[in-house]
Amino acid sequence: MIFWGSFKTVAQNTNGRFSFTSGASLSITQLGISPFSTLRRWNDRSMPSIYLKFRYFQPFKKNGLSCGLQIVEKGFQTFYQVNNSYTQTTVSYSYNMNYLEMPVLYHYRIDTHLLKSFTFNSGLFVGYLFRDDFRIYQKDVHFPKNSPPYTNYTNLAGSYQWGDRFNLWDIGINLGMEYRINNFLSSEFCLQKGMIRVDRIQHKDLAYNVTLYLGVNYHF
Repeated sequence: MIFWGSFKTVAQNTNGRFSFTSGASLSITQLGISPFSTLRRWNDRSMPSIYLKFRYFQPFKKNGLSCGLQIVEKGFQTFYQVNNSYTQTTVSYSYNMNYLEMPVLYHYRIDTHLLKSFTFNSGLFVGYLFRDDFRIYQKDVHFPKNSPPYTNYTNLAGSYQWGDRFNLWDIGINLGMEYRINNFLSSEFCLQKGMIRVDRIQHKDLAYNVTLYLGVNYHF
C-alpha cells in the first residue's frame, strides 16, 4: 500500500510534464557573413519542412523549465539567370541540412486574465548536423552564329562530398510562446537564431540559420 501510494503520487506529479510536438518549420539563411546581416527573402528562398520534438517540462510555481530533443530540416533555396548575346543560363540550387537539436527553455506565465493561457519562453539550443543534401539544376541555351540553338542540362543531387565544408555543431537562442488549449493540447510558436556559421567557407549562401516553428503539443 505504501509503494502504491508513492507510485500514484509520483505519477500525478509527472502527469502532463512530457509532451510530443509535431509541426511545420520554415528556415532561411542570412545574406552575408555577419551574424547580424540581412536575411534572404522568405517568400521564395526559405526551406519549408516539418519537425518532431519530445520534451520534458519541470514546473516552478507558475513558471517552469523544459528540455527537449527535436529533429528538423533547415536550409535554403535560390535561383538566378545570366543572359548575354550567346548564352542564356538558368541556375537553381538548394541545401537541405538535417539537425538533431536540444532546446532548453525557461517558460514564464503572466498572471493576468487575458494572458493566463499563454506562456512565453526563451532559452538556448544546441544542434548537431547529421546529414546534408544539395541539389543543383542548370540550363544553358546556346545561340551560335552559324547554327541553330541547342540546350545543355546539368542536374546533380546528393550529399556534399568535396571536403569537410560544414560545421557539425550549432548553438543559438530561442524566443517563443505557447498557448494552452486544454489539459492535453497546446500550440507553440518559436523563432530560432543560430550563432555558429553553417559553412566553414566565407560564403554568403550558408551563413547562419534562422528558423520559424509552428506546432501542436500533446501532453501526456
